[in-house]
Amino acid sequence: MIKLLHSSDLSLGAKLSFVPAVGERLAVAQMATLDRLLAQATNHEVDLLIFTGNLFAHHAPEATLREAVFHRLTALAPAIRIVILPGCYDHPLGADSVYRDERFQPWVVDERGVDSQPLVFNLAAGDLFLYTLPWQCDPGNAHSYMARRSGDGVHLGAFHSLKLDQRNPFQDPLVHWKKAILAWDLDYVVVGNRSRGTVKHGATLCADCPGTPQGLSFNECGERCCSMVTLGGDNVELESLATESIRFEQRELEVMMHEPAEHFHQMLDEWAQRDVALRVRLVGAIEELFDPVKVVARHQERFALLACDDETRFLASETLTRLAEEETVRGILCRRFIELAVDASESQRSVYEKALRELLHRFHAVAEDEV
Repeated sequence: MIKLLHSSDLSLGAKLSFVPAVGERLAVAQMATLDRLLAQATNHEVDLLIFTGNLFAHHAPEATLREAVFHRLTALAPAIRIVILPGCYDHPLGADSVYRDERFQPWVVDERGVDSQPLVFNLAAGDLFLYTLPWQCDPGNAHSYMARRSGDGVHLGAFHSLKLDQRNPFQDPLVHWKKAILAWDLDYVVVGNRSRGTVKHGATLCADCPGTPQGLSFNECGERCCSMVTLGGDNVELESLATESIRFEQRELEVMMHEPAEHFHQMLDEWAQRDVALRVRLVGAIEELFDPVKVVARHQERFALLACDDETRFLASETLTRLAEEETVRGILCRRFIELAVDASESQRSVYEKALRELLHRFHAVAEDEV
């Protein structure tokens, strides 16, 4: 039986669309995730560790990052063979490419190997034949690839993303290439992409994509993993191993009409986890103005990241109706917004909501200063 650990799209060195402090925290989380991957490879005594694309976010990561990765990989036991397939973002471009660094080259299979004979690994558990497969391969030309198949052992395919015409990191290659995967008739196919999924033929597992092992945005919510695959005999065994150091989550909260800020505080108390990046969408009709930004600021340090989208409604509240009855500047302002909202579209109402709240907050701030 041959055991392999399969991961993809860690995107080390990615430029992240967060404030610097959060970006630095995510960069640390990425390296912690790589450490977990390597620890899993060691603990499970795998024969092969394979990265199917975009280990790095760029072909030329900074020197300190490539040094850190190199030293981690060389610290693995010699019995663990390493294969790195460049992806659509970190493929070699020039002399500055990390994969043209002579220290990384023994591990790298680049686009020049796609149409050549399979790589043969003489492992302690048996021979493994690795075929790197172009994304443009289809069922019609699968036989031309399988004509190379020879020798007893495990025949493993790996999707090679460099020939993909339209590089969409969130597309699902397993949907597009299922027929081709089945036509190749390999023992197993490992696929590199940010989206997670599997391909089965009946009850037989044929291919797997574990997705990125560490989410980097709210487009990548939920648990992240790598794939522990055991090959040999008649069965393929797959175990998904958790890897992420920070988990991205999104939740919706319908805040209470009265005391919405207290309700929001209470729920954040219940949800607080230091290793979770959470985005909360606030919905519902409220009767009291509150500032979600202040609530988030109070709880921010209890999460890896905390963000909030305030979509609550105040324009139709009884509180606003009472304010509009005042013979004050504030009352006139409230009446005018109520009139504007009557025939407004949904998008216009949203703009009026935000403008009205901002103005009322300013009225309240002035009133507090005067007191």
